[in-house]
Amino acid sequence: MLSSTAKNLYWMGRYLQRAKTVARLVEATQRMALQSGGEETTGVAAIFGLDEAFREKHPQGTLANLIDFLALDDSNPSSIVNSIGAARMNAREERNNITIDVWESLNGLWLELSGRLREDRAALDRGALIESVKKQAVMIFGAAQVTLLRDEAYNFSRSAPFSSAPTTPPACSTSNFICCAPRASRTPASSITMPGRTCWPASAPCAPTGASTVRDSTR
Repeated sequence: MLSSTAKNLYWMGRYLQRAKTVARLVEATQRMALQSGGEETTGVAAIFGLDEAFREKHPQGTLANLIDFLALDDSNPSSIVNSIGAARMNAREERNNITIDVWESLNGLWLELSGRLREDRAALDRGALIESVKKQAVMIFGAAQVTLLRDEAYNFSRSAPFSSAPTTPPACSTSNFICCAPRASRTPASSITMPGRTCWPASAPCAPTGASTVRDSTR
């Protein structure tokens, strides 16, 4: 297999996994915001190493600003829009190595996302957009699982989610639990016992050492 083919297939899966992860994170943040005082915005941006960029572009740091920054902002390399676009670009280069089902599912997601972004942002249903990204990303991974031959192309396309997934959930769950919980309800890290997870004090940065590997948009 050509190295360019392996690269394109790997990054197709990696960008799609990132879009799904960000969509799930945004959804979880929206739910937590109903019970917190709005402290979750900086912590969530810090997971991707983008807290400074977020504060610079959105000094107020509201939840609506965070959702737009993570989902719709073209200047954010980890946004859902950029991730889906990059996944589609890599898939287009390898049309002969992926099935019609995978390509049409991914291309359909991009076309739907692009169409919604051309609409009036004030009337955009962000919750429905996030839900659509989550569901269709799962469908694309399912199409790849069912229709692709079990060859090198399949292995490279499937290796990306496995290489990125272990990094993000612990960082997200711990950051949400420690940094994003209401201040009055925070539990000291010394009293938290979660097997297989590392807990940081409430005063520590939300993004642990190594979490920056989630932000790998530049190759």
